[in-house]
Amino acid sequence: MPSRLHLTAAALGLVAFWILLQASGASKSATYDETVHAAAGRAYWGWGDYRLNPENGNLPQRVAGLALVLGGVPPPARNTPAWQSAREWDVADAWIQRPGADPARLLRWGRGGCGLLAVALGVLVWGLSLRWFGPGAALTSLLICLLNPAILGNGALMTSDTAAALFFLAAAAAIWAAMRRPTTGRIVLAGLAVGALLVSKMSGFLILPIALILGAVRLGREYRRPAGPAAILAVGALGTTAVALALVWIFYGLRYSAFADTGPLASFDPGWARVLGAAPLAGVPHLLAAIRQRHWLPEAFIYGCAYAWKFSLWRDSFLNGAHHLQGSAGFFPYLFLVKTPLPLFGLLGLAAAATLARWRARRTREGIGLRRQAAAAAYALLPLWVLVVVDGAAAMASHLDIGHRHILPIYPPLFILAGAAAAWPAEGPPSARAGHRAAFALLLSLLAVETAARFPDYLAYFNGLLRPADAYRHVVDSSLDWGQDLPGVRQLIDAHPEGRPYTLAYFGTDRPAAYGIDAIVTQCASPAEEPPGALAVMTRDFAPAERAQGQADFLAAQPEYEFAGAAQVNGRDLDRVIFLKRAPALRLQPGTYLVSATVLQQMESSLAAPWGPWNRRFEADYQRLRRETAPLLGDDPAARRAALAAGSDAAWWQLLNDLLRFDALRFSRLTAYLRRRPPDGTVHASILVFHLTAAELDRAVAGPPPELGPDLPTELTRSGLLN
Repeated sequence: MPSRLHLTAAALGLVAFWILLQASGASKSATYDETVHAAAGRAYWGWGDYRLNPENGNLPQRVAGLALVLGGVPPPARNTPAWQSAREWDVADAWIQRPGADPARLLRWGRGGCGLLAVALGVLVWGLSLRWFGPGAALTSLLICLLNPAILGNGALMTSDTAAALFFLAAAAAIWAAMRRPTTGRIVLAGLAVGALLVSKMSGFLILPIALILGAVRLGREYRRPAGPAAILAVGALGTTAVALALVWIFYGLRYSAFADTGPLASFDPGWARVLGAAPLAGVPHLLAAIRQRHWLPEAFIYGCAYAWKFSLWRDSFLNGAHHLQGSAGFFPYLFLVKTPLPLFGLLGLAAAATLARWRARRTREGIGLRRQAAAAAYALLPLWVLVVVDGAAAMASHLDIGHRHILPIYPPLFILAGAAAAWPAEGPPSARAGHRAAFALLLSLLAVETAARFPDYLAYFNGLLRPADAYRHVVDSSLDWGQDLPGVRQLIDAHPEGRPYTLAYFGTDRPAAYGIDAIVTQCASPAEEPPGALAVMTRDFAPAERAQGQADFLAAQPEYEFAGAAQVNGRDLDRVIFLKRAPALRLQPGTYLVSATVLQQMESSLAAPWGPWNRRFEADYQRLRRETAPLLGDDPAARRAALAAGSDAAWWQLLNDLLRFDALRFSRLTAYLRRRPPDGTVHASILVFHLTAAELDRAVAGPPPELGPDLPTELTRSGLLN
């Protein structure tokens, strides 16, 4: 049993860890996914409705939502078209930006609640290490966990990754315990852990191959007559499954429908056709369609599974300068290599050496061979090994190569195994024990110093094999740049007024204006409606009686725009008013450009911007649009009016869409130019800083084309704002 001093140290460490999570998050803006997770969780508690973001974990969203309830944050509004049609990003954006809202308070409360999941992960790592290796190893495992940048970077975020890491470990350990001694209590506990995993992340179904491997090894290792034990395991599996599925139903309100209201809009149609595909169905879509038809699981859960499966088949990714549409087998091994602290590798090696020394001492003392001891240890720790292998193999086989966070579940087993470094056998030369203690203390000290030195930039952490300042050339998205550094942008601009004007190309869903950022915002990668100033053309829909006032308010707030025309929205009593940037505002301005790493690599495009490297097709399209839109960018007002008035309505719409496309292509051509030169600085490594003169801008957008890359098979776009 651990001593009182041991328990006190563990408790104080966990409290300090939670405080560190909140402190590091206080200087960061919302990451790309947090707002929609938070809006969904708050809607669960407020309206009992599960239409928002069903493809992500209900449990972590509920944790964030409950914290927001306690923080006095109201749920999203239901009387909006975005809510009725389940446009989750628009619902979340309107909720965050509603009058009187305090986004900082929302982040503080939501992250404070989700940080408790990371604390629970620390408790679980400590408890399992205590059980397998003893008190000294338990404290070591806990310390390694609490000082890990991946845990610190993701631990308090309102996302599903920390919950997945927690419940993968809990489910694997609980299943193994139930298999070894299948009591009713252990079976129920295993069912609760599996159920919690399933409602934490859709990848939780990987627990099935983990359980099958554990079961096969259990039968083959322990029993000479497998028929009876197999029946016992089968009954235990049924009990575990029943408890897990019951928990899933509880999390969805014991109701099949995802929608609290009824009517023609209370449906995921036409989304079902998109995620399940056209008939005839086969494989996973067929299974999910059958489950849906029979109402065996809640609708939102089935839809979330189908969505996750559909969009795991391909996804744009970037690794070491190359773009991929179906991932790369080396993506996660590379990230594991460059984002795992080097002291952890050292501690794992030290744990292996200490374990081997203990085995040798026991062989000398008791005559038990090394092979027998190794087999016994591997069997006892089997859930750790199987979890690492299955999750790692699934990540490598997956096409969803978008972030280091997706292999977060493999780290807690490594923390537990590394805890074995704390114990060197009493037998043996004193010099060996002294050397071990010195190496152990040095590695833990290096880990602590490095973690302190990297505060608060844990999402953008790299271990020295790759410098953070160079990371944008190798990986982007949530491994480096997830929209978290708007406060750093504000600090840079305030500290260097001589760099004005600033132009910001931001990858994220938070609003730069909410942080008082004095910059031209362009090519914002937000999936919600782009903030004013981000686009060459903006649209606003008004009821006819409110159009005049709404139009005047927009132009007063955004003087860089002018009225370009209006049209009626098809099928609705609304006028769509078109605002066009004035010619000077349409031209790129010399000054300081702040470009998110993900935008720089053309990994996430706004509207019609291209995805991937600049190529011949993009260049030809760019040159054509440059000629066609030249009157709108010139200084002759008469030529501008004539261009907008010429031709039919269809030609007018086409010209405005061409301007949007040109604006996006021009910035993409600029990023291709910038990729060929080093940045002048970075904002916490995730946002690159470039000081550009008029001559440099002219070379970038009007000079010879940049180096042309391959024409990728698919161009990912977001188009149709005006149509």
